[in-house]
Amino acid sequence: MKEPEKPWRVLESRVVYEAPPWIRVSCDRVETGAGRIIDDFHRVEAMDFALVFARDEAGKVLLLRQWRQGPQRFAFSFPGGHVETGEDPAKTALRELVEETGYAADSVIPLGRFSMHSNFGLGWGYFFLAQGARRRQARGEQDLEAADIHPLNAEELETALSHGEIITVHDALCARLGLAAQK
Repeated sequence: MKEPEKPWRVLESRVVYEAPPWIRVSCDRVETGAGRIIDDFHRVEAMDFALVFARDEAGKVLLLRQWRQGPQRFAFSFPGGHVETGEDPAKTALRELVEETGYAADSVIPLGRFSMHSNFGLGWGYFFLAQGARRRQARGEQDLEAADIHPLNAEELETALSHGEIITVHDALCARLGLAAQK
């Protein structure tokens, strides 16, 4: 059996753009595991985030519909947000569920942790399942824009996915992980 490559090493790094705590772009000089030198390998560090696939007491999945500035359109997304420094991602998921929807859950079940891009980085996404979420309070102040809450059943969620109403990879992944966990 062939031995795997060694881990890559960063030989030099210079920051080319930084806007803490949101993003940091660096240009690195790296040595690959095979010994090749790459003089301009870019890395994008972004804040980690948590998303929650939350089902209410009726079994419907709680989604938000709001403007997404990156792709420049309205779309469905799952409740979630950035993991604060030192915060447990499960606590982020529970906090964001209440802040963004007004619904609360007693606990969440981890569905996975994934890097958002295998070369650039772009932070880690933590995905959770919450069962039996119940209305606890009015929704909190939204960071940027208001979002409408849309409880969808599994069939409606599948339709939203297939008709391009869920447009970001992390939201599509959350949908797939959550649906698979229900089977």
